[in-house]
Amino acid sequence: MNSNRKRLSIEDGSIASRTRRQKKSTIASFWNLLLPVPVIIETISWLDQESLMNLCLVSKKLNGIIAGNEPGNENRIIPVFEVIGRTSLETLFENLRGYFKNKKTKNKLIIAEDIQMNGITSLDFSTSFSPGTINSLTSALFIMLPNLRQVDMSNTNISATGILSDLSRYCPSLEKLTMHNSTGFYISAYDMIFSKKLKEIYIDNSYFHGDNQDSDLNDHQDTFMFHYCCDALERVSIRNMRFMSYLGFDDEQQFAFSQNVSIKFIRNAPQTLRWFRSDLTQENMEMLRMERPGIELLN
Repeated sequence: MNSNRKRLSIEDGSIASRTRRQKKSTIASFWNLLLPVPVIIETISWLDQESLMNLCLVSKKLNGIIAGNEPGNENRIIPVFEVIGRTSLETLFENLRGYFKNKKTKNKLIIAEDIQMNGITSLDFSTSFSPGTINSLTSALFIMLPNLRQVDMSNTNISATGILSDLSRYCPSLEKLTMHNSTGFYISAYDMIFSKKLKEIYIDNSYFHGDNQDSDLNDHQDTFMFHYCCDALERVSIRNMRFMSYLGFDDEQQFAFSQNVSIKFIRNAPQTLRWFRSDLTQENMEMLRMERPGIELLN
């Protein structure tokens, strides 16, 4: 056998390489010419992030729709800045300073003139160990990330920090908040008043601040759970809801209070709400399904 025989390359003019190029051209033509933009946008809406990134490579048109500002397309590639490890926020900021000094990493972070990372839309500084108190440095982080849409602060104590007020004020595009196993969230969410686009809240196994108005089914109808940030809510989870010790509830009182809080919320929830997970009894869920059939209630 001739060991010097040349192996065909997809870069040469062989039949195989031409066939591959023709197939790629056919696929691109299918997306570019045969499918109207509204159909493409509908198709894109079902894709996950990895699929979106792959589809961006098919043609310039698709790249423009997915990565650009095509009207009607809400499913875009989401840049994520991930910090891994048991690190304090002080350490995080020290690391960020190092990234800023490095030309390559600085360019990747898309730093704005006022030291804002506009390309970052998701932030996760939850911990897998015992709850820790969030300090004032977190506010500086929110100022740097004005386009945050998703934040996970699970396993944190936010009591007396004002941190949610800063998150709401500096990140008005926030859509999803996760705070499992946390302490210090106000039932009314008065400190989230600027979060008009908030769609999802997940706060399971957590301790809340509150008062009797939050659970009063006969009066104070404008005061109910999350009423300061409920305009666009679609999904809410508050399983194993507990209350701060200063309220002086025993187990029976906690149960009754949480039931009434959830009932009042469902009765006053916006029409956008479609999914609610809580500790409501089966009897109360059946009653509320009659009142609000458009909301999926589950434990």
